Amino acid sequence: MTTASETLLGGHRLIKIISGRVLLDRPRKTILFGQLNCQSLSSLSSREELNKHICDYNLSVTCIQEHRQVHRPEDPDIRISSLGSSTIFTSSATRNRQGAAVGGVAITVQTSLLPLLTSISKINDRIMLAIFKGNPKTYVVSCYSPTNTSDEASITGFYKCLNDTIASIPLHVLLVIGGDFNAHVARQFSYHSTTNRNGQLLSDFVNRNNLLITNTLFQKSSKKLWTHRSPNKYLSQIDFILCRKRWRNSILDSQAYSTSDPIGSDHRIV
Repeated sequence: MTTASETLLGGHRLIKIISGRVLLDRPRKTILFGQLNCQSLSSLSSREELNKHICDYNLSVTCIQEHRQVHRPEDPDIRISSLGSSTIFTSSATRNRQGAAVGGVAITVQTSLLPLLTSISKINDRIMLAIFKGNPKTYVVSCYSPTNTSDEASITGFYKCLNDTIASIPLHVLLVIGGDFNAHVARQFSYHSTTNRNGQLLSDFVNRNNLLITNTLFQKSSKKLWTHRSPNKYLSQIDFILCRKRWRNSILDSQAYSTSDPIGSDHRIV
């Protein structure tokens, strides 16, 4: 773990971001943000394991993708349930043509921080936004991109909505975006040496909005970069934590950790 006035942690292996500013009304406290594609929270054991990771890393806020929980028709857009030490806010997963539950984004919030949560909203099936009181305010976006083989309309629609969401957020606030972007980006300290289609779209989004991909900022061994292991054992870095460039001097470290295997996910916490 890193040390500093404040720390933000990101998700599929843990991304650590440190800031000396006052966040979430907790001056000089360590604030940890996480990011994880959990690949299902449908079982009690998976929710217990997620809660264990949140406790082990003292995660204040965690961005979640692929919880695969479909809400009932009478449920609100955001459903709230307890994980134990944290509360999870989910927007509904959807069902594919075979009737299987797919997708679903969520945000977990440490129970002690709930009084600071001013709003949480579903933007669409792939994007959620939470806003916290503080000096400055903290905006957290959890998102889940279509895959690199998805049709152009799906991926273009995703980035249009994400761009519109970010454009609506004031420039002076702390913005943290945690997501499974299904993207390979070629950067000096990234896992990949080539950029795929989704990676180019992510790079365009980052450049357009003056953002940084925090887990490509630091020279790390490859073991601290990859975030996903495919069924054929292919390793890739597709999960990222993004912040605005104005926070660059506050970001001291960012990397991934091998902690999510017990959940049954092939992703790792950033």
